[in-house]
Amino acid sequence: MENDEDIFVNRVIEDTLSHAVSMNELREESKNDPGISKLIASIGKSHCPNDLSVDKVYKEVYSDLWTTDGILMRNHQIVVPFSLQPRLIAIAHQGHQHSDKTLKLLRQTCWFPMMHKAVSDFVSSCISCNAASPHNTPVPLEPNLLPKGPWQNLHADFKGPIAGSYYLHVVIDQYSKYPEVDILKSTSFAKLQPVLYRIFNTHGIPETLSTDNGPPYSSHDMTEYAKHMGFKLTPVTPYDPSQMDLQKTLSNSSAS
Repeated sequence: MENDEDIFVNRVIEDTLSHAVSMNELREESKNDPGISKLIASIGKSHCPNDLSVDKVYKEVYSDLWTTDGILMRNHQIVVPFSLQPRLIAIAHQGHQHSDKTLKLLRQTCWFPMMHKAVSDFVSSCISCNAASPHNTPVPLEPNLLPKGPWQNLHADFKGPIAGSYYLHVVIDQYSKYPEVDILKSTSFAKLQPVLYRIFNTHGIPETLSTDNGPPYSSHDMTEYAKHMGFKLTPVTPYDPSQMDLQKTLSNSSAS
């Protein structure tokens, strides 16, 4: 006679996974999976098996694991053997939704280590998805050459919040790599303006100031300030790979 746990697992499989995997197949593949079979045998012990076939991720969730009728569970999710993972990902990806949606559907009933990466890799390699996605040729890189002298082209950014209460504002000269660092209580232009006045009065007005599009650099006040002082604001997309390559070019130029 089935207990409540067996009934729960059967219902999960019949309602959501019946077209992908049967109860018998799931039980058999779990038995043949070296890591899962060791985990099933260890349930009830105080520690996860210290074995190379057992993924270290299982150690972090070991207290959430339980087993019923030869199937390993993590809370309400079925722990999927490695051999069945591609098939279940493919089922969750039916309709060719993006990786986040595919992962969300899969997580309703299933779990396994490195699940996010496996789904992302599968979706990114989907031929139908790639064929339907627009592919825009990136604009060729135009690296900034090293300026002829100091304090012509500057880069500025905020670091923080630090300890939840203050920010570091950093201005770096592209030519000399000389930094100016100030501590601010906020990223408002009202707090930044006196800092910029001090820096420009000390070193002079630059030709360009490169920043991201965050506050306060994208504000109207900052635009008007740049016009008044006579320098050009140059926006740069943060964490953009092409911009990172550009920074490498700049570093190599300065090193040479």
